[in-house]
Amino acid sequence: MKQLAQALADTFGATVGYTTATGARERAEPRMKINGMEVNGASYAYDGCHKIYICENKEEEAEAKATGYTVHPIKTLRSAYSSSCSLRFISNWALSRMYVEQFEDAVFS
Repeated sequence: MKQLAQALADTFGATVGYTTATGARERAEPRMKINGMEVNGASYAYDGCHKIYICENKEEEAEAKATGYTVHPIKTLRSAYSSSCSLRFISNWALSRMYVEQFEDAVFS
C-alpha cells in the first residue's frame, strides 16, 4: 500500500495519505527532484561549506557522522545548497549519482 501511495504522489505531485498495517495514519510526501533526478534519501551529509551528499540509508548516515559530517533532514537541502560556497555540489554518499556538478545550477522540484 505504501508503494501505491508513493506512486500516486509521484504521478500527481501531491501528498497522499495512507494507513499502515498497524492502523497508524501516515503521509507519503512527494519526493524531491534535483535537476530532474528523483532524490532517493531522507537525509544528507554536509560539511558546512560545499560538499553535500545524499544519504540513501541509515548505514550511510552513520558512516557520514563517523567521518565528521553533520547529517540533516532532506527538507532543508535547498536552504543548505543556496547558502553553500560556489564550489558546491550534490552527490549521493556512494558517489554513484551526481545531482549537481560544481559550478552547475541546481533546480529543485
